[in-house]
Amino acid sequence: MTAKYKGQEVKTVKLETVFKNEPTTTEFTKSDITTGVELDGATLTVLDSDGKEVEKWTSVKGKAHVIKRLHVGKTYTLREEFAPYGYLQAEEVKFTVSDTAEIQKVEMKDAVPVGRIIINKKGEFVKEVTWKDMLAGGMDAAFGYVTGSLKDVTFEIYAAEDIKVADGESSDYYKKDELVATITTDALGYARSEDLPLGKYYVKEKETVDGYILDGEIREVDLTYRDQNTPIVTYDEDWQNNRQKAKVTVVKKEKNTDRVLEGGVFALYTKNDILNAEGEVILKADTMIEQKATDQDGRIVFTADLPINGSYYVKEVQAPAGFVTTEEIKEFDFTYAGEEVQKYPLSSLMKMSQLLLKSQNQILQPGKNYQVQN
Repeated sequence: MTAKYKGQEVKTVKLETVFKNEPTTTEFTKSDITTGVELDGATLTVLDSDGKEVEKWTSVKGKAHVIKRLHVGKTYTLREEFAPYGYLQAEEVKFTVSDTAEIQKVEMKDAVPVGRIIINKKGEFVKEVTWKDMLAGGMDAAFGYVTGSLKDVTFEIYAAEDIKVADGESSDYYKKDELVATITTDALGYARSEDLPLGKYYVKEKETVDGYILDGEIREVDLTYRDQNTPIVTYDEDWQNNRQKAKVTVVKKEKNTDRVLEGGVFALYTKNDILNAEGEVILKADTMIEQKATDQDGRIVFTADLPINGSYYVKEVQAPAGFVTTEEIKEFDFTYAGEEVQKYPLSSLMKMSQLLLKSQNQILQPGKNYQVQN
């Protein structure tokens, strides 16, 4: 300002000026922490240092929210009350207003939750053998199995739908039916897939281990968004594979004919020691496992639930009435027949000779006394 002489009549020269202060200007934006895309629908609040609400609003994509006249030097808090759908609630952002006419910018970034699939694969292992009474007073073996973990079972994870990015703009993570991951169970039977984008998936078992049947069931896995406070959406389930089982069948026929014979008694034996999963011998070699008689169709189906990868044999204990007991032994190995085979059929055909002496065309009975007359 410059004071100039106004003449002899003016006692006092008045000087006056106006100072204009620009208000502080603060812009607030909300964006995806990964893609940087601005987000709609977040409910945001600015609080002063005493925790009092200064202003509340809902974010609009592509349009920054502006607050004027925040106090210079004061510290404020930007709080997210509700995150947009598909996002996690962000941590509070503290900011201090600077003494400048320039626009001050505060950005809050939201992260997205992720999915996790955990499969615990189980199967049965032989543990022990117990004994049950037979009708004839003997004992049949009953194998006891326990459930344990299966290692090296492989799964494939596929997208059950287009797996989309939460910001609504970026390219899809996966297209429907696209292979997402391949996972395999570890020594504890667990297979995991971490950090999956949220969405719906399905899982197929690709390969199983020796001794077990491939599980053909396709399982759907829902890893959709839960809420703003759930950072990991987890699917965690136990799945079990069935053991491959043996069906041991004996058919009894008369030698040189196709006539089936009822009443022949056969026994099933283990050829070698049978061990449990811990390597302990639970049944010694040449121990009888089960004994049964042929039915009217000349057939026996043994019911013992035999452990896989064992060697066994069948022999005749008692011949049908009127026939000679054979010394024939039928051996077989119960080995893994592939992941598609549920029951491994093991059949044996035994043929017998009649007793040579006959009386009036009646077959003589073993163990009885007969008199032969000239």
